[in-house]
Amino acid sequence: IRNADGIPALLTVLSNVKSTIKSRENAAAAVRNCSIMDQNKIAIRNAGGIEILLGVAQEAVEAGTTNEIAPILEKSLAALWILTVTPDSRQVVRTSNGLKVLASLLALDNAPVVLEKLLGVLRNCSSEKENRSTMLQLGIVGKILYAFSRFPPGSSVINTDVNFESISATLWSLSREDKVIPPQEGALKYLCTTIKMKSLSEGVLEQTAGALSSLTMREENRLPVREHGVLPFLVDALRAKRWRTGGAIINAMLILRNCTAGGDVANADVLIACNGHLTTFALIKEMLQTMRSDPKLREESEGIARESSLCLKNCIVNRTVATEIEEHDGSTVLRALLEE
Repeated sequence: IRNADGIPALLTVLSNVKSTIKSRENAAAAVRNCSIMDQNKIAIRNAGGIEILLGVAQEAVEAGTTNEIAPILEKSLAALWILTVTPDSRQVVRTSNGLKVLASLLALDNAPVVLEKLLGVLRNCSSEKENRSTMLQLGIVGKILYAFSRFPPGSSVINTDVNFESISATLWSLSREDKVIPPQEGALKYLCTTIKMKSLSEGVLEQTAGALSSLTMREENRLPVREHGVLPFLVDALRAKRWRTGGAIINAMLILRNCTAGGDVANADVLIACNGHLTTFALIKEMLQTMRSDPKLREESEGIARESSLCLKNCIVNRTVATEIEEHDGSTVLRALLEE
């Protein structure tokens, strides 16, 4: 199709509002399918495809509804989702005022399949550092959470791992830029609720914990985390080994480390009350053994051991904690970790 100059032809059909709905839908589907190939991504972008796909979203925004063009919009957003895995395409979205269009689209009554693709595009766009300040200024966090909340709680068509992961990943990216605006727009409440949900994939857990680890670097964001019961939940999850991937475990430890940093006695007391210090120490011992026995997991294990040690350091000023860790041969284990 690319070699036969089919991509510009497809984009012409898609951009022609006088074409039939079915013709435009099929053109959008073809562009989506073609965008999977890396060479086609470049060709679509060079042919003005990003702007044309955003133009479909602009049509819906101007009409105030997605009903008329929902099939075209869904496939156009799917194509954008694929295309925006590349930095160049994410830049075009920003420079063509696409972020504002996407933010406006969030305010409409979108079908679940449309919202899923829209969330995917926003996730990709938020990974570009240059996009984040604009997205924050547009109130993307609040608009995402509002769009998601309009569906009934527990709705199987919207409460999917794909959507949860897209939202949490977007919040994680944006919280790297700003740790004030996301909480103001409801990010902390959403993340604290989501992380405790059952049957989430490891990908969702890693992204959600990552967003919380970033936000808890700001002292004012730690109290809501404690009030939502996240600290004992994390300790229990780590103790029971419900979290399997290294990324999720590191992010969980980062939350615990951040929340107990700076002499935060209240959070440290919560952690100690649920034996979080012993769970943390057990994790250090496990990672030490893994570092010695499995070279492939050494870097990941070192990361977990490092964050666990920093969390333990925050708690060990408590005399009871120091005594209990020493009773578990703490000095020997920590010395061995240092030598390793």
